Amino acid sequence: MEHTINEQILEKVKRFRLPEYETIPDVGLYLEQVVQYINDCFKQVPGMEITGSMISNYVKQGVVGKSIKKRYYREHIVRLIFSVVAKSVLSLDNIGLLFVMHAEVYPDYIAYEYLREEMLNVGEYVFGLKDDLPEIGVTHSDAKTLLRKTIIAFMHKIYVDMHLELEREKRESAK
Repeated sequence: MEHTINEQILEKVKRFRLPEYETIPDVGLYLEQVVQYINDCFKQVPGMEITGSMISNYVKQGVVGKSIKKRYYREHIVRLIFSVVAKSVLSLDNIGLLFVMHAEVYPDYIAYEYLREEMLNVGEYVFGLKDDLPEIGVTHSDAKTLLRKTIIAFMHKIYVDMHLELEREKRESAK
């Protein structure tokens, strides 16, 4: 039965992709539209939701910039997407520090593309779709290394959460 659970997990993982940077809305979305957009990005991943109050807290803590006339743009959304990933393994202070470190080395769009590529790269490795974990990109920095380690921890957590969720469903259906 464990093989079946792993196959179910792999099917979900194969469908999960973060949007390309250029496709993220930059038209100014209202708070609830941002919540819906980001939650749609993570619909294949259990427990990775964001709420309006979480976004407000990220803004209040300085992790994400303030909205502009109550609207959020691509740069806000990119940071929020990373925050959804990182919040399961890092404190809010550490997420903020990681943003500062990345800003010293890469513009947000490059940091986001590293995030996107590493999510796919690490996900395929952790979920057993490939046997090795190659490096991405050509540059090296502490910020990039910490991003990778954050994603590795996130992916392992997601694997465990998905496995336990499917195990719970299996046990409930057997009753």
